[in-house]
Amino acid sequence: MSIENFQPGGERVLVEIEPVPETTKSGLYLAQSNHVNAPKRGTVVAIGPDCAYYEVDDIVLLDQRTGVEIEVRDSENDFLLVLEEQVLGRYR
Repeated sequence: MSIENFQPGGERVLVEIEPVPETTKSGLYLAQSNHVNAPKRGTVVAIGPDCAYYEVDDIVLLDQRTGVEIEVRDSENDFLLVLEEQVLGRYR
């Protein structure tokens, strides 16, 4: 599946999840347990026709257990399909 050809339905939003860093900028390794319950941050890459609040390229925050994972060929990043109401907020 190519991401450019995907159109979410209804009030759904497709979000490309930012990878969680494994080390700090100074090179210290981060414990994996810190990432288990942390919210996910990502960029909106596609919106459904009934989505009224979010736009493509918005940076949003999602609950760790939200959404349906979408696999995209030739992409190293993860994608989640979520309902508009499941987005916790967006960065301005």
